[in-house]
Amino acid sequence: MRDSLRFIKGKEYLKEYESTGGIRTFCLNCGSRLMNYAKDGGDYLSIAIAGLDSTYQGKAVAHCFTGSKALWHNLSDDIPSFEGFPNK
Repeated sequence: MRDSLRFIKGKEYLKEYESTGGIRTFCLNCGSRLMNYAKDGGDYLSIAIAGLDSTYQGKAVAHCFTGSKALWHNLSDDIPSFEGFPNK
């Protein structure tokens, strides 16, 4: 959920760009992609785990964009899969 993300500091270093289907957010200092979300303001938010500064304790809840996944990537059967963005 988008409202569950809270920035403690550094929000001024975020730069957003609109792309097909969503907004992509990058770091102005290093150029790393940090997150993306839907243009329509839905709750879906994708965060690049590499951008976190602590050990990630979460668990995957869905596979997204499986229509363009790498052929060698195996999906887990115990969580839902979506060919694009999940339905709201």
